[in-house]
Amino acid sequence: MYDCKKLFALAKKQGIDAIELVESADRSASISLFNGQVDKTNVSSNVSRMVRALKNGKMAYVDFENPNEDERKLVETLVNNIDSIDSEEESFIYPGDDKYPEINNSCDDFSSIPTEKKIELLKTLEADCKKNDKRIVAVPMCMYNEVEESLRMINSLGLDICKTVSYAYCGVQLVAKDGEDTNADFEMSAGRFFKDLVAEEVAAKAVKKVTDKLGAKPCKSGEYKVIIDSETMSELFGAFSVLFCGDMAMRKLCNYNEKIGEKIFSDKISVIDDPLHPDSPSSQPFDDEGVACRTKTVVENGVLKMILHNLKTAKYFNAKSTGNGFKKGGSVGTMPCNMYIKGGEAPLDDMIKSMGEGVLITSVSGLHAGVNPTTGDFSLQSSGFMIRNGEKAEPLTLIVLSGNFNDVMKDVVCVGNDLKVDYKGVCTPSIEFGAIKVSGL
Repeated sequence: MYDCKKLFALAKKQGIDAIELVESADRSASISLFNGQVDKTNVSSNVSRMVRALKNGKMAYVDFENPNEDERKLVETLVNNIDSIDSEEESFIYPGDDKYPEINNSCDDFSSIPTEKKIELLKTLEADCKKNDKRIVAVPMCMYNEVEESLRMINSLGLDICKTVSYAYCGVQLVAKDGEDTNADFEMSAGRFFKDLVAEEVAAKAVKKVTDKLGAKPCKSGEYKVIIDSETMSELFGAFSVLFCGDMAMRKLCNYNEKIGEKIFSDKISVIDDPLHPDSPSSQPFDDEGVACRTKTVVENGVLKMILHNLKTAKYFNAKSTGNGFKKGGSVGTMPCNMYIKGGEAPLDDMIKSMGEGVLITSVSGLHAGVNPTTGDFSLQSSGFMIRNGEKAEPLTLIVLSGNFNDVMKDVVCVGNDLKVDYKGVCTPSIEFGAIKVSGL
């Protein structure tokens, strides 16, 4: 850790009201396999430092790497940068909370696991994919990656906190062919322990995912009862999770802040934001502004209870930060952390059986272009299956699922029991909707 005592003392002499040092360290390692042989390996590590200073409500930043960086040079740069700021927007350095939560960060030291064991995992994964189904004609990618990150924040107001995150994941891309029909797909698994990565399970899911869609065709256009499976619903809900963020409301891009206390979804929907969730590798004891994280009910039985805030949006709305100030693109914004829709009691197979007739959506694409959080509208190229007589029937492709997020979330028929809170950051169970437009033939 950079010795900041001299830095803080010098900053005080120069009239700086508060100064903060953030030091982050990360290490990553990756291995890729092709045709049973190691194709690429990479190990990288990095330590970065950022110091920011506050004077008369204005904030300046300086990034540096040298652990012996001259304090006078840093302070001089900060003061000059502050003096050049014209914006009247108020900034903050947080003095810290009285208490921070303890989270279960137990994990493997992945760097101590022999490389041979990681390669063997990939060889098993690739081999199982090839032998599980003769229609698998190629394995373009088979990869393993591990990430270890640590961060410490210390400032002149008394804050001194640190956190670590460590996880690994493996993934495989497959190409399946049956006659003239070809399909490709990807599957991955992540965990805080190496034992969580089970090659046989990943291979089985990957093979089923890619082969189930062989022979897929569009269905007739119309409004259908629709089930969106857990993985796909997580992606869709994740694209609209910004609606709960204070910076969207502050920029007048959504009006959820005006609907607190109102029913916005079906009473079957409850939304939790839980940065402390024990099953997620992404759990955090505090956000990137030093505010303690906590578990929050955002929507309860369809009623909006709150929106998420960082320090800036909390000040704007005369509220308190919810501990959701996380960096995105280099600056701090409001972001969910382990946000999920609470699971119901119905297994997916039972949902399909009770639906009788409809459509099961198992993948969507074009989320960046096909989703408009401001209006709630979405139009997404999708694939999945027809449901006939309560069973999964012929596969579907080249269909477009379209509607309005706020409307469909009021028309929920059933919530599945297959919620899995994991590395994605936003997760949901499978959900059945009364009617959504599906465009095909």
